[in-house]
Amino acid sequence: MNRDDSGDENPGGTEIGRKENTDASDDDPTEEGALVVGAAVIQWNSPIPPPDLLEEYERIEPGLANRIVEQATVESERIYELERNGLKDANAYSTRGQWMAFFCLLAILGVSAWPIVKGAWWVAGAALFAIAGIAAVFVR
Repeated sequence: MNRDDSGDENPGGTEIGRKENTDASDDDPTEEGALVVGAAVIQWNSPIPPPDLLEEYERIEPGLANRIVEQATVESERIYELERNGLKDANAYSTRGQWMAFFCLLAILGVSAWPIVKGAWWVAGAALFAIAGIAAVFVR
């Protein structure tokens, strides 16, 4: 087994280091992707531990490495499904807003037709100006 500068045994050649027990520490060894082994902290940047560490898990309890990989796979699928559903909901929300804006603009257009019939051109012009401003916002 490899050893680092502190003299701790290094399982499977992964990087380990000492974690001092202080109250003002910014590094939390209980973060996701961290394993606390005594005073040593082993960290990795993926949902699955490094292969060397998986071998150690398998040595300690047969089948544990497979369960860890299966759990990471299920969690990845769950996250993918949540993201996909979020995008679908955002698209539906956007589409619904565009339809509501379209019908509101049609209503304003219909209301502005009445002043034209009665001869109040300035009221109709103001309403049509409002329609143009609102439409420009939705086109952008």
